[in-house]
Amino acid sequence: MPPKFLTTLATMWGSMWDSSIRFTFGQPPSPASTNSPEESPTLLPTNPATSSSPTTPTATPRQPPPSAPPTSTLASLAAAAIHADADPAPIADMQPLTPAEEHWAREALHPILPQLQHLRQTTRASLPPPHPSITQRPYAQILKARVVPIGRFIMGVQGMGVGDEMRLCRYVADHYWPDATVSRAHVRIFEMYRNADARARARAGQEQGQEQGPDEDTDMCNVGPTTDKENDRGAGMEG
Repeated sequence: MPPKFLTTLATMWGSMWDSSIRFTFGQPPSPASTNSPEESPTLLPTNPATSSSPTTPTATPRQPPPSAPPTSTLASLAAAAIHADADPAPIADMQPLTPAEEHWAREALHPILPQLQHLRQTTRASLPPPHPSITQRPYAQILKARVVPIGRFIMGVQGMGVGDEMRLCRYVADHYWPDATVSRAHVRIFEMYRNADARARARAGQEQGQEQGPDEDTDMCNVGPTTDKENDRGAGMEG
């Protein structure tokens, strides 16, 4: 036989023998499995945050919308809204005046400086001692009588909002309020002259309504029937 044919036959016989051995005894172990534990490759640990499992889904942290401003911005906006003149909220809680606001209030209230000094001198110790034959007004009414003219001047200042009005009240309370036991005296001052002004307006409206009264209109509408004597007198005057 030629050598080439023998080589081909030997190759076929080897392949058949290898296939029969695998079919009979199974797949031989791979070379990787025969290695020792020291020679086995090291597996990297799996990150539980990145691994996904159908039974344990990972919750994604909720992110704020991109249009929402941070908390500090919201706080600053709220403080600015409270400090705005259009908002009456600073009546209850108001920050101390700045040096610029102090200077402005001093200049604005300079025309009524004597009345402010009179208010500062109206302390409980300055009141005369009670007398049996004289009915003395309560201390609160005396303070109100001092505050109302000051409040009328404050309301007459042009170009002011509620915030500016409260700043003037705060200046009066800080420098001229005589009773140190009263907390938030600027609110007390504001209420005193504002309530007095509201009552004065209501009283003026009632008096104006009484002056215009329905007497003349009622007399013109309720004209009784004329008698024959009155008709004859009227005819004689026309003749």
